[in-house]
Amino acid sequence: MHRNKRKSVAAILLAAAMTAVMTGCGSAGEGAQVTGLAISKDGKVTAAIVEDFQKSYYTIETLDSMIRQEIAEYNAETGAEAVALKSIEGGEALFAEEEPQVTVQMEYATAEDYTAFNERILFYGPVGEAD
Repeated sequence: MHRNKRKSVAAILLAAAMTAVMTGCGSAGEGAQVTGLAISKDGKVTAAIVEDFQKSYYTIETLDSMIRQEIAEYNAETGAEAVALKSIEGGEALFAEEEPQVTVQMEYATAEDYTAFNERILFYGPVGEAD
């Protein structure tokens, strides 16, 4: 039990650190150059995902369609517009020696929606409520 509490506190600190880093860089919003999260005061989570993009495996349109389908299914299950795709860009390298990259920006109504949609723990709240 004590070990789980340490893991929870570590996860909270990691999330807080990521938020602070991303806030310091502007945000996890438009123009993001690294993967990160931003949590607003009202608990809304914005996630920016920046990854290498190999066009030979799939197209940006295929990726866009897959993400939109997963969001539609999740929102149908919850009965709310809890997750939204804000933007998807990519297919070009920032520098000649780099692989092409894709940037996906998503917005979640709450940390709980982020956790459920991504199957990754994200806690946002007072430390005393962390399990």
